[in-house]
Amino acid sequence: MHRELARHKGVTLQLLWFEYREAHPDGYQYSRFCDRYREWRGRLDVVLRQAYRARRRSWTLIEDLDRPALKPLPADRYEYAEWRKARVNIDYHIQVDGHFYSVPHALARREVEVRLGTTTVEIFHGHRRVAAHIRGRRKGGYTTDPGHMPAAHRAHLEWTPSRLVRWARKTGPRTADFARTLLETRPHPEQGYRSCLGLMRLARAYPAERMEAACRRALDIGAHSYNSGMAQAFEEQLAMPDIGELAFDDRLSLLLEREKTEREQRRYLRLKGLAKLHLDATIEDLNFKANRGLDRSLILRLASGQWIKDGQTVLVTGATGSGKSYLAFALGHQACRNGISTRYFRVSRLLDALALARADGSYPKFVQRLAKTWLLVLDDWGLASLSGQGRHDLLEVLDDRYARRGTILASQLPVEDHRSTRTTSLGIGGRLGPEQPDGFTRNGWTTSSE
Repeated sequence: MHRELARHKGVTLQLLWFEYREAHPDGYQYSRFCDRYREWRGRLDVVLRQAYRARRRSWTLIEDLDRPALKPLPADRYEYAEWRKARVNIDYHIQVDGHFYSVPHALARREVEVRLGTTTVEIFHGHRRVAAHIRGRRKGGYTTDPGHMPAAHRAHLEWTPSRLVRWARKTGPRTADFARTLLETRPHPEQGYRSCLGLMRLARAYPAERMEAACRRALDIGAHSYNSGMAQAFEEQLAMPDIGELAFDDRLSLLLEREKTEREQRRYLRLKGLAKLHLDATIEDLNFKANRGLDRSLILRLASGQWIKDGQTVLVTGATGSGKSYLAFALGHQACRNGISTRYFRVSRLLDALALARADGSYPKFVQRLAKTWLLVLDDWGLASLSGQGRHDLLEVLDDRYARRGTILASQLPVEDHRSTRTTSLGIGGRLGPEQPDGFTRNGWTTSSE
């Protein structure tokens, strides 16, 4: 409304009020309408508004004066970066966002400046760049330049792996074994110095017999890390006001159980991601009460995973919508929870992947990876029409697994139709018909979902 009054001289408040009342019959009367407008106009800031139209002379000035003075844009695009300070540990690494980067070993215990870019990490000391690395995104990972390492892999003249082990041996043999394991499980022994220093701090706080018990239990469960789950649980214990009432053994048991649980969870998530199981199904969610023909005792035996280590095959049959794929996914998830490597394919997608691998030259490696996978889940078995090369590739995959690795076949075909179907579709009736097709049913388990 204010712009209409400013643009057009013939427009008045009364004309605008008429339009307003047509749109809002129950709106303000004319006097109130004018008062509200004047109140709003009084709150406007006083500014200078002047319309400016570009003229030809202005463009002439830009071309004649400004353009010759312009400089070319930088060759490299601007990269946002942050500056931080860090102190070099005795393992000549600094920690930035949970990742460790190496610097020349002579700078151990020195303070350095870090330029953290999008893709690179630059480290400066005394206004001079001393190291540059590709930025690492993995928490707890190490990026080490071999040129930063001293001769004989020594962090410096004072600290060496042998000295750390000798110190740990003063506490006891289990503590020495644990310190040696911390050093040997890293890509470079120096990367275990930080964990050994944490072990030294614990030794100053607790008696030798308790340190020995802790290291013994840590070695038994494979907890070769001073941080991760144990460190988080320890920080949580420190925040508990009544934690001092628990005995040392009880606190240690809680820490180790937390570490074990964290490791099992990380392993499960890693195996689940590699398995490509896109349906979240669990054995616990199976409905055994419905009339679906599921044998509870058989499913629970399959959930143990022993049949996978024995190289047996599970054939799940049922009509469309009966839940056969859900059962196959549930067994696959259970295998991941048991720490067993798993991979899921629909048969048609597997044939496409095999054809693509044959085309780009990665076929031997792809088949080898499938052969090493402990459990292979094949869905929609017996539905895809196979070419001559497809029959050969699928036969090679199954032959590598027979009596060596576990396989789950989910199919709509009844059990009695699988011998003739495999013999016809795979073209193996003459050579392997008497033993291979029967072997998949004899050397395995069958279940149907109705």
